[in-house]
Amino acid sequence: MKKIVIVLALIALSLGSFSCGGGGAGGPNVPPGENPGIPSVVQLLPSTFIAQTNSFITLNTKVLDGNGIPVANIPVIYTNLSSIGTLSATSANTNSLG
Repeated sequence: MKKIVIVLALIALSLGSFSCGGGGAGGPNVPPGENPGIPSVVQLLPSTFIAQTNSFITLNTKVLDGNGIPVANIPVIYTNLSSIGTLSATSANTNSLG
């Protein structure tokens, strides 16, 4: 009798652990995310680059909000910390792609 109770208890516990905490499609009560529309991530692409002498590199910047959505019309300022090389533009605004 004791073994049957233990087996039933283990079955009940295992079924309970599999039935709770599942995902789901969500609904109207799903929170909007983290800081929608507010810049929180700035990516400079390429992150690593090597230029040959007398050549140029094109830098692309992407600004994303907390949900990973691009944010438009954000001013970005570029600064050259190296003693070599120059920047053709030191600032730009993001477009609809961030």
